[in-house]
Amino acid sequence: MIFEAIRETQINYFQKIGKNFYISNSEKNIKITVNSNTFRIITADKIEK
Repeated sequence: MIFEAIRETQINYFQKIGKNFYISNSEKNIKITVNSNTFRIITADKIEK
C-alpha cells in the first residue's frame, strides 16, 4: 500500500528537509516520512481533512 502511494504521488509533492523525504498524497490521505540515506520508512501518517 505504501509503495503504491509513493509511486502514484507526483514529484512536486516530495520534499527533502534535512535527512528525510516527506511525501504527501492527498488522494490516499497519507503522509510518508522516509530517511534519505537508508530509504527506510520512518512514519506513515493519515492526513486529516
